[in-house]
Amino acid sequence: MEGFYTAADGTAIFYRIDDFTDQWQPAKTVLFMHGFGESTEAWRAWVPYLSRHYRVLRYDTRGFGRSTPMAANHPWSVGQILDDINGLLDHLKIASAHVVGGKSGGTVAMKYAAEYPQRVSKLALMTAPVKGPNSKPWLEIIESRGVQAWASETMPGRFGTALPPDAIAWWTELMARTPKTTLQSYLRWVPGVDITADVPRIQCPTLVVTGDNGPLHKVDETAGWQKTIKQSELRVIKGDGWHAGGAKPDECAAMTLEFFRRGE
Repeated sequence: MEGFYTAADGTAIFYRIDDFTDQWQPAKTVLFMHGFGESTEAWRAWVPYLSRHYRVLRYDTRGFGRSTPMAANHPWSVGQILDDINGLLDHLKIASAHVVGGKSGGTVAMKYAAEYPQRVSKLALMTAPVKGPNSKPWLEIIESRGVQAWASETMPGRFGTALPPDAIAWWTELMARTPKTTLQSYLRWVPGVDITADVPRIQCPTLVVTGDNGPLHKVDETAGWQKTIKQSELRVIKGDGWHAGGAKPDECAAMTLEFFRRGE
């Protein structure tokens, strides 16, 4: 099932639902939040693992994927993104869900869980930061040499040595489809994002996953904020990139499924 939800400002938010649960049983929803420059397709390999047990809801953050592109001067805010999520869940009549967030999608997921605890049952975070990065080098590549060059040149940091060339080519093409104007406005905004103070307010059981040897999101750094979430656990997987959910989807999806199903 695919569709669009229209936000208050007219932005069309694309979503997709995959549901292979037993139709005579009530099914909990798992909401996926993708990272910067991605779309619903970033979670493709995860869907078979979770859709037999849960209704899997993926959506394209405003500006990305099939959602409405954002202008180069769009005034981004975390609050606006959270409003989009609430609007989408209300549109689909979903009161609460388990939530999976990858990279910057994990940042949004943490803020959402802190602000709307009644809507998040459990939370799984894949190499998620609590502060926005220095985005100036990426912005310079995009503005001087284009989106394709940015996508290509930043792949080694994302995946390290985890994926074969064909997979890297697929991810490059996926991210290169992101509108340039969306990337420009987002990258000018994101360095100011800092949810460190919000993280201890997360009340739900939380799984935090990070790689052991990536260039970003070091284990000690991640453990520092993870420990402030009362009901949380840290899993460290082998990897030399900062995108665990994309580099090791089978491993990450399996542990997330086990975490969500625990106690059911």
